[in-house]
Amino acid sequence: MGTKLFSPLSLASLLLLASCSPAAEPMPEPAVSGSLDPAAYQEVETSLNEEDVEDSPSKAAKEERQRLEKAGTEFWRSPGEPLLTTQSMQRLKVAFECPESDKANCHTTGLKIYSKNLPAGAEIGECDGNGWCALLKPSLPLDFIKKMKDLGEFRTDGKEVYTIRGESDWPNEGEYSIFRGEEKLFSSPMFYGAEHPLQEATVVLEKPSFTFVRLKGGKAEGKNMFTTTDVFYEGKTLNEAYGLEGSSHLFAYQGKIGFVAEKDGKKFLMFNGQKASADFDQIRTHGCCAVFPYPILLDEKGIFSFLAKRGENYYLAEANLNHYLIQNP
Repeated sequence: MGTKLFSPLSLASLLLLASCSPAAEPMPEPAVSGSLDPAAYQEVETSLNEEDVEDSPSKAAKEERQRLEKAGTEFWRSPGEPLLTTQSMQRLKVAFECPESDKANCHTTGLKIYSKNLPAGAEIGECDGNGWCALLKPSLPLDFIKKMKDLGEFRTDGKEVYTIRGESDWPNEGEYSIFRGEEKLFSSPMFYGAEHPLQEATVVLEKPSFTFVRLKGGKAEGKNMFTTTDVFYEGKTLNEAYGLEGSSHLFAYQGKIGFVAEKDGKKFLMFNGQKASADFDQIRTHGCCAVFPYPILLDEKGIFSFLAKRGENYYLAEANLNHYLIQNP
């Protein structure tokens, strides 16, 4: 007596509606790993594979985020322009002057800088037809430039000239030193690789920062070369200061520094002296010889987002850096 039955018409209607309605795509739920506060960190598993990411990581991450948002996933980072907290140093070239009648006897005249995007404080002189101009300020003594030019490379932030120079004729092994002006800042075993030992030379909180490729064993031995990355900042390397195996991608927010760290074979985000993400097998911040950026961004609200890999799966991860300002002011 209390059972309600569907009429033939209502049952048919329900079946018709069910057949016409597409199945909703399941929404990936943001996850939190370990003891990380869910208000400070989240990660979303993606459908990306290695081929997608290797081809164009930033494009792949952007399109995957858009797909996930349409499916209902909520991300914290705003889609606008990222907040820039570092200033890249500009590469310099050695300037030569060659007698018209004797091209083999060129002599060094100083340093030159590309005229576009000059750093604040730099002063230039005469320019050539390709936009390279004599660097007047900051400057280096000519004798020092001649001494350093064969195994060295020069950068400037507009206030100082920095030189990285190898101590060996073979660039893949031995010590490299970084100088500010004529003052040696530090030396370390580095690996030249396909580009240069320096991955990045930047200014962070008005102080110079150098990310370089370090030889773990201190010397290249045939094919048995094991490398990692390290950052020299404020008179020390981050690997030594924090007891890490690797560090890269130094940035700043609200007067505090953060970076990608590696320890015990796992990579994670560090900010204000605290671990700010779960462990991953890979967080790409740099690609050899690549012209495209990697999807690792900070917005004006303090949301730091990055693409990472754990096992065979890729994740879009986000950390709210404001949480770590409160925890360790």
